[in-house]
Amino acid sequence: MADQGNEPFLKDGITQDNFEAYQNSLFAALTQVTKASNFLKANELTFYKSLSPKFDERLTKTGDNLLGLCNDLLAHAAGGSTIGGDRFSSFEDVEDVIDHYDTVVDTVDNLLEKADICLDEVTGRIKKNAPGNVPGQSAPVMLQVQATGGNKGNFNVIHAQNILRPQLKFEDKIDNSNRPFVRKITHKPNALQPLNYGMPGTPDISPEMSDHLRTLGITDASSSHYSLPHPYEYEIQNIEYPAHMFEARPEELYAAMDQTPYTWIDTEEKLDELAALLESVNEIAVDTEHHDYRSFQGFVCLIQISTRTEDFIIDALAVRSHLHVLNSSFTNPKIVKVFHGADMDIQWLQRDFGLYIVNLFDTYHASHVLEMAHHGLAFLLKYYCSVETNKQYQLADWRIRPLPTEMLKYARSDTHYLLYIYDRMRNELLNMSNPETQNLLRATLDRSQQTALKRYEKEIYDSENGRGANGWRNGLRKYGGALNAEQFAVFRAIHAWRDHIAREEDESQRYVLPNHMLYTLADRMPIEPQGVLGCCSPVPPLVRLYASDIALLIENTLVEAKRAKENMEAELKRVREEIAQKEKEWQERKAKGPIHIRFEERDDLDADSVDSPVPTPLPTVEPLPISKLFGAPQNDGSATPSIARVMVTTHSIFSEGTVEGEDEEEVAARKMAEQIRKSLYMVAPSAALLLKRKRPPSDQQAPASAAMKEESGPKVATPMNVSDISSASSAVSPDRDSPVNGAAASSGDVISLEDEEVEIVKVKGNSNKKRKKNKKAAGLPANQGKHTNRGQPTGSLEPFDYSKARSAVADAMDALTLKSDDDDTPKQRSKGAKSSTVYNPYGAAPETKEKKAPRPTVRPRSGNKSGTFPRK
Repeated sequence: MADQGNEPFLKDGITQDNFEAYQNSLFAALTQVTKASNFLKANELTFYKSLSPKFDERLTKTGDNLLGLCNDLLAHAAGGSTIGGDRFSSFEDVEDVIDHYDTVVDTVDNLLEKADICLDEVTGRIKKNAPGNVPGQSAPVMLQVQATGGNKGNFNVIHAQNILRPQLKFEDKIDNSNRPFVRKITHKPNALQPLNYGMPGTPDISPEMSDHLRTLGITDASSSHYSLPHPYEYEIQNIEYPAHMFEARPEELYAAMDQTPYTWIDTEEKLDELAALLESVNEIAVDTEHHDYRSFQGFVCLIQISTRTEDFIIDALAVRSHLHVLNSSFTNPKIVKVFHGADMDIQWLQRDFGLYIVNLFDTYHASHVLEMAHHGLAFLLKYYCSVETNKQYQLADWRIRPLPTEMLKYARSDTHYLLYIYDRMRNELLNMSNPETQNLLRATLDRSQQTALKRYEKEIYDSENGRGANGWRNGLRKYGGALNAEQFAVFRAIHAWRDHIAREEDESQRYVLPNHMLYTLADRMPIEPQGVLGCCSPVPPLVRLYASDIALLIENTLVEAKRAKENMEAELKRVREEIAQKEKEWQERKAKGPIHIRFEERDDLDADSVDSPVPTPLPTVEPLPISKLFGAPQNDGSATPSIARVMVTTHSIFSEGTVEGEDEEEVAARKMAEQIRKSLYMVAPSAALLLKRKRPPSDQQAPASAAMKEESGPKVATPMNVSDISSASSAVSPDRDSPVNGAAASSGDVISLEDEEVEIVKVKGNSNKKRKKNKKAAGLPANQGKHTNRGQPTGSLEPFDYSKARSAVADAMDALTLKSDDDDTPKQRSKGAKSSTVYNPYGAAPETKEKKAPRPTVRPRSGNKSGTFPRK
C-alpha cells in the first residue's frame, strides 16, 4: 500500500518541490498500517498464518523488507561502512534484533545528535565548523498549555533553550548536603539583641548551658550542626509599631505604570543607591520571583521593590552576594514592608541572601480578616484597582536574560499597586475595629508577625522512613498503585538514587526523573540499560547518562530483596516450629495433671496418684537417731510412718540425723519443706490431753475414747516448755501397748518435730468456773495457785530414774495425732463453743459454712406501731 502511494516519487525522485507531498503520503501510509496492525496480537500471528497461506506469505515478505531497511540504516549511520563490518552486523531474524538492540539505540542517538547540530547550523545559532563552539541561549518562546483537572483557562509558559546555569557563577557555594541549613547573616543591623543570641559565651545564657553547648560542638553560629533560632526573633516579638500605621489617612493613589519610572539594578553601585533610598521612606512593597526546576533547592531570580513614586527590579542573579545590604531597611521597624502571601518569600530571602523582615504587613492575612470572597493578588488588583493581570506567568523561566517585555510588566505589577491596596485595607481594618484597641488591624499584624518568624529549613532526606514532602512515602501515596515486595524495594532504591543525583548535579528531582517514569521503572524493574531507556519517554538527560547505573541498581536491589525474603521465610518457619514445640510441651504437661507449684515436680508415682481418691501413704524412713541423754527408744516393732521430707535432722542435744540414700534433690526438697513448716503456726495438744482420729470401735480403743470424752468445753492453747512435757507424760501410762499410744502409733498423720527450738502448746480444757469448783472440792482457796508456776506437781516429788525413761519429746510426738472434724463432743458443738482443731497444713481445706439469712424483723421500729396499715 505504501509502495503504491509512493510510486510517482520513486519514479521521478524526491525533490525540494515534492518533499512535503511525499512526507504527507508517507505519514498517511504509516497511519493506515498502524491502525491495521492494532487488530493483530503477537500471540495470534501463528494462528492467522495457519489459516491463510497468502497472509503468511505477505507477512513474511513485509518482515523481510523491514529487516532489510533496518540493516541499510545501520550501515548508513556507520559512515559508509559495509554491512557486516567491524561494528555492525546485519540482522538475520528477530533474535538478532533482540540480542543487538543496544546497537539500534546507539545509532538512533547518534542520528538525533547530528540532526540537532545541523539544525543549529541552519538557524545560525552556531557557525559551521567553528572550533569550541558552545550553543547560546535561544530566543524566548511563549507556549500556552491547557489546564487539566479543576483549573480553568490556559497557562502561559515562557522558556528558552540552552540557558547557561546561573548557579555556576554564584560566588557563594550552594550547599545541597543532607545537613541542616546554616544561616548566612553575618551582620545584624537594627539589633536589640546580638547576633549570637543564645550562643556560648553570651550573657543571656548561663555558664552551665554554655558548657553544654560546647560539648555538642556549638561554639558560634557557623559551627552549629543544628537549626539555629531566628536572629530577629526578639525584635519581631517586641516590636513597637509606628504611630502612622494606626492613623486613618486618605489613600495615596498610584500612578499609571507607563508613567512611573522603573530602574533595573544589576550592579553593586546601583544596589547601594537603592539601599540608601529605602531608608527615607515609610512603606515599601516587596515581591520575589523564584526558579526551582533546574536547581535542587531553587534560587531567587528577581526582587521587585516599589515605593510611592518608583519601581525597582533587582537582578538577583547578578548581585546575589551583595543583597545583604538591604537588611538595613528590611529590618527597620519604622518602615512597613508590604507583601502578599509572604510565607515562601520570607524563607527564600533568608536562604539566598540572609535577608530578614521586621514590621511585615501581609495583605493575604488582611483579606482573611476582612472576610473577602477571594484572597489572591489577582482578585485584590481587580477589586481595588480594576486591573486585570495574568498570574499564569508564574510558570515562566525567570532565568531568561534579558527579560521579555511581558515578563517585565508582570513583575512590576506585583508591587506597583500593592501600596495603594495596603492603604485601602488598613483603613477598612481601622473602621471595622474597636476604636480603643484596633483589634482587627492588630490581628492582621499578629498573623503577619508569625509569618515573619518563619525560618528556612533544608529538607533532610529520610531513606529509611520516607518522611517529608519529597520522601518516598509521599510519592508512593500519590502513585496509588499496588506494589509487591520486590517492586517496593526497587521504588525506594530508585527514589534514593534520584535524590542523590539531584543533590550532586544541583537539579530538581522532577528534572532528574519525573514521578510517572519512576513508577514505570518500579513496575517493570528492568535490569538492562535498554530497558531503562524504554521506560522513559522522552528520556531525561541524566537518565540517559546513568542508564547503566540504574539498571545495575535495580539488579542488586532485586538480589537483596530476594535474600531478605528468604531470610524472612526462614525466620517465620523457625517461629512456627518454636510455637509448635511449645504447644506440644504444653499438651504433655497438661496430660500429667496439676502439679504442686511450691515444691519440685512430682515423680511418676505422685503423678499417677493425683486422681486417686485414697491418699498416698507417706514413705517410711529410718528411725529417729538414738538420744545421747535417754538412750534408744523402745518400739513394739510396728512401723511408724513419718514424713522424712519435712523433718529437721539436727538437734542441739541429740546427734545429727541422716537419711541413707538421700540424693541432692531430696535434700533440697527437704530443706525447702523445712522452711515452709517453720513459717506455719501449729497448735498441738499436750501429752496429757492427746487427741486422735476416730477409729472403728474396738475393745482396745474404748477406754481411750472414754478418757478423751471426759474433757469438754473450750480449750485454750498455751505454750509450754520441754520440762512440762515430762510432767504431762507422767500422767500417761508409759506402757507402749496402751490404747492411746497404740492408736497414735498406728495413725498415718504422725508429725515428727526435731527442731532446736520446739514450741509445744498445752491445752487448757476447763473454764474458770470449773477450775474454782475443783479447788473448792479439794479444800483449797479459790485464789490459790493463781500465780504459781503452771505445770509443776503439787505433791511431793518422787525420785525419777532417767536412765530407763524414754525421751519425753519422743513420747509426745508418737502420741500426737491430728484431730478429726468428727471428734467434736456435743458440748463443743453447742452454741458459743470454740473448736481447738489442730491446723494441718497438708490436709484438706476446711469446709465453709453458709451463713444463715437474718430473720425478718416482725416488730416495727417506728411509724406503724398502732397497726393501722397492713404489714407486708
